[in-house]
Amino acid sequence: MADETVFYDVVDRINALALDDGDWPETLTLIADLFGAVGGSFELLETKTKQPVFFQYGSELGDAPTQSYLAYYGNISPRVKFGITQPTGAISYDHMILSESEIDRDEFYMDCIAPQGLRYFVGAKLICSPSHDAVFAIQRSPEQGHVGRAEIATMERLLPYLQNAMDLKFRIAEAQTKAAVGIDGLEQLQEACLILSATGAVLHANAEADALLSAQDGVDVINGRLTFADKAAARWYETALGRSLPPDDEPTPDFPAQRRSGRRPYIVSLRRVPAQNAFSRAAWPAASLLLSGIPTGSRG
Repeated sequence: MADETVFYDVVDRINALALDDGDWPETLTLIADLFGAVGGSFELLETKTKQPVFFQYGSELGDAPTQSYLAYYGNISPRVKFGITQPTGAISYDHMILSESEIDRDEFYMDCIAPQGLRYFVGAKLICSPSHDAVFAIQRSPEQGHVGRAEIATMERLLPYLQNAMDLKFRIAEAQTKAAVGIDGLEQLQEACLILSATGAVLHANAEADALLSAQDGVDVINGRLTFADKAAARWYETALGRSLPPDDEPTPDFPAQRRSGRRPYIVSLRRVPAQNAFSRAAWPAASLLLSGIPTGSRG
């Protein structure tokens, strides 16, 4: 087990990462030192595409081929494929995934990490948001060998601190995104405005939007998700939602949505909410939807 002073110094460094004033490479290297390993790595992956949107590794892995990993090897890594299927807090290591002979034949192991002098790992799934997974790993050389009980125990001990730090980082990112959206200011609008998640769930609706939804005149919320009675508008909406959220930056054209009452159609405007960083997009991926040209309240 690591020296207690060293252990809690590493915990302090981990907590600093949550507050955005930490040094990722140095901290990951210090964590790896607890395990007697070569280095550490952290990834934030988009659940739908399995693509890494944020990737950091320890300073001792300074020659790591980041671009090739992000562009190709991360997509075929058996570690990633296995890790993201595990529940939050689950620990994983090589022999849970592949045998030694299978490692010898695996493209990721042989072509990506072997040239860096690496072979083994022990990792954990730290957190899972509706759209992203956060995973952490310690990297070991062939000489250091496969992890044993001591390394797994160290990971089990360190895991709650890593999870708490990432949970705080996500909550800070969520608060920052909400501030950028200006939730309080939405109540001052004279038009219906909703904030939507990456899956179309309604995260917030201002008073005008609440009134519009209560009228059930072609726009509804079913199981927490915005829906349109107009089938053409519903198809436009699904397409627009996908284009208004990361990673697509293309502008989304406005579209009409017919009302059940036959009154003037809604004009739907869907826009991506800007995020400060990858954690902001993962914590609260959102788009704003404005319904204009609509008689709500006393307006007709």
